[in-house]
Amino acid sequence: MMWLIVDSPRIAIVLVVLGEVFASLRTLKKTWKYPETETGITYIAIVISILLVLPSIPVWNIENSLFQIYLLLLNSALVFAIYRKIFRV
Repeated sequence: MMWLIVDSPRIAIVLVVLGEVFASLRTLKKTWKYPETETGITYIAIVISILLVLPSIPVWNIENSLFQIYLLLLNSALVFAIYRKIFRV
């Protein structure tokens, strides 16, 4: 839908990822305050799956890689937020 509005795939993807960032801030905040409410293995599995997908990106540009990079950063932050108290970081 966003692509139809802005008529540019690059701008549409950037706007969608920005929306995702703002939507995920609440989850990140809750996970930071109450890490015991999340299951860390789920986010670890997501990070691993993204790391396996990254080599398959044919051309590294915004259209092909921005969403994967966002997912990698978000899920890595969630893993850190969940396990930081265990490792006393």
